[in-house]
Amino acid sequence: RRMAAVLDEVLGAGGALAALGVPPPLFNGETGPEGRERLVWAVQNPRRIDAVAVESLAAVLSAQRRAEDSLGSAEVLRPVLAQLKAIGDLVTESRGPVRPALVHIAGQWAQFAGWLHTNTGSPAHGDASLSKALLWAVEAGEPDLIYEVLSFQGHAAWVAGQPGPAVGLSRAAQRGPGVFPGQLAISAAQEAKALAMIGDGGGTDRLLDEADEQAAAAEERPEDSPPWLYYHSPGFFALQRGLAYSYLADQPLYRARAIAALEAGHAKLPDGEKQSEWAAEYLCYLADLRALGGDVEQATVAAMQAATVARRARSVDRK
Repeated sequence: RRMAAVLDEVLGAGGALAALGVPPPLFNGETGPEGRERLVWAVQNPRRIDAVAVESLAAVLSAQRRAEDSLGSAEVLRPVLAQLKAIGDLVTESRGPVRPALVHIAGQWAQFAGWLHTNTGSPAHGDASLSKALLWAVEAGEPDLIYEVLSFQGHAAWVAGQPGPAVGLSRAAQRGPGVFPGQLAISAAQEAKALAMIGDGGGTDRLLDEADEQAAAAEERPEDSPPWLYYHSPGFFALQRGLAYSYLADQPLYRARAIAALEAGHAKLPDGEKQSEWAAEYLCYLADLRALGGDVEQATVAAMQAATVARRARSVDRK
């Protein structure tokens, strides 16, 4: 932190570098001294874990998710895996009334680890983590988490360039009765992307409209939103539309729609999310589309913005 402050002063960065020297909430101890003591106690006394300790675990996981937004997947993968191992030991030893709540948190942790593995180019490890997450989600009896994991398995198939499994898993993730509409929205948008991969423009439009309807319904029930959907926003779903249309960009109409949606979506993101690793990925798609349309200058602008974030987060190129 002191070095960042000195560099900021010498380079006249106006506070930008000094801000980078401040540890994210994860390392500042968001759970507070009492929370940290609870976590240590829980690890040492797994069979006596209580509801307060589970709440502390949930706070740590929340901080990890937000740390990944600013630091990138590669930076948080190692601590998350170490924590997941400890959580797994707690699940093995846990019994009694608190077990369902603990297993629910464990399922979320495994789902997050699956995302990190997939995002850093380790699909086999990602699949193993998501399988563990699904097992714990089913035991906990949490429909939103069950269908979130199914959706993430569809995401992994999309990353692997497998539209068939991506469509099938995304559809499966939309079948659950009583699932939060925001959960249905992301799965519908994901199915739209997979349909676009195989050239189904009509199906893509229909699923994107469904996603927008579900997202609008979710905005009316913010108190019911699962914690892992914290990043959902109108800007995020505009980006999904732009990404889906990018697969149909050989048609000028869809290319124009894709560019407009990507630009509008990125502009609507909260300032903190604009600097996230996942948001930079959409700038890469925007750069590709601009270059495809012959607008080299604007393509370069988008690519340089993405490169700045990628260098900071040490991102893995999955293309």
